[in-house]
Amino acid sequence: VVSGVGAAPAGATFLAAFALSVLGDVLLLPKDKRALGAGIVAFLLAHGAFLAGFVTLGVSVPTLVALAVVHAAIGIAAWRAFAAGTGALKPLAAIYVVVVSAM
Repeated sequence: VVSGVGAAPAGATFLAAFALSVLGDVLLLPKDKRALGAGIVAFLLAHGAFLAGFVTLGVSVPTLVALAVVHAAIGIAAWRAFAAGTGALKPLAAIYVVVVSAM
């Protein structure tokens, strides 16, 4: 994977996204709230990097609008399903749902 990163304009962006995803997974291993928060931030950054990579690849405007509507509906449904259980991480969880929906 690493040797082919330069082959596509978005390659480095996607590699960063995967690295941040691995970091997020590792940070979820300890039973520590600070590590959990850091893991969520790592996943948030990973999803932002994936989004940037997809934008770099180019998407048609009608497709983007259609996907935005579908993803907004899914994001709202997801938020309603788990928002009550997020506790102190509620603001971070809300941002996460928005970013994942945008991706």
